[in-house]
Amino acid sequence: VFLKAAAENQEALIDKYLADGGDPNAHDKLHRTALHWACLKGHCELVNKLLEAGAAVDTRDLLDRTPVFWACRRGHLDILKQLLNRGAQVNARDKASVTPVQLARDWQRGIQEALQAHVRHTRTRC
Repeated sequence: VFLKAAAENQEALIDKYLADGGDPNAHDKLHRTALHWACLKGHCELVNKLLEAGAAVDTRDLLDRTPVFWACRRGHLDILKQLLNRGAQVNARDKASVTPVQLARDWQRGIQEALQAHVRHTRTRC
C-alpha cells in the first residue's frame, strides 16, 4: 500500500504510514522503494518528504539503479537537484554499466532525434 501510495502521490497515506513508524526504505519485489517510485513519477514534494523521513538516497533496485537513475530517465530536473543536494552519487553504475550521466545523455539524444524527425515530416494544414 505504501509503495502504491508513493507512485500515485497519495500524500495522506504516506503521512499516516510514516507517522505510524513505517519504514521509508520498504521495497517491492524489484527492490524499488517509495523514493524510486516518487523519482520515477516526478513527485517532487514527496521526494523531499521521504528524504526527510530517512529514505536512503542511493538505495539500489534489482537493476542496480538508484533514484537518481529514475529522475534522469524521466527528465525530472527538480528532483535530480534534490537528490544531488542530499549527496546522491552520479557515477553509480547499473547492471548494464550505465551511469546516470549516460542515461540522461541518451534520453536527451532520443528527445532531440524525435523532434528532428518530426520537423522533417511536418504536414501542412489547410
